[in-house]
Amino acid sequence: MNAHCERFNRTVQEEFADYHTQDLLTPVVFNRKLIDWLMWYNTERVHYAFKNTLSPVEFMLSLPQTVLAKTGRRSCKGSECKDGWPYTIY
Repeated sequence: MNAHCERFNRTVQEEFADYHTQDLLTPVVFNRKLIDWLMWYNTERVHYAFKNTLSPVEFMLSLPQTVLAKTGRRSCKGSECKDGWPYTIY
């Protein structure tokens, strides 16, 4: 699991932070841009783990509800979801 976290941190550094160093002077601006990037990263950017065809959210939505039930997670829509995500599995 640590290797996955380290790889994600490297991706954030290489694909986002390295291009927004000027925003570090204003943390509010940096954080807003980081949130926008993370939303894009999870909802639109295709990932190698999914054979470069799906984003993480698309992959989760493609799973049968029976698989989600086994994980103890449930899907939610709209205002039920945490943090304003339009459709989230948690």
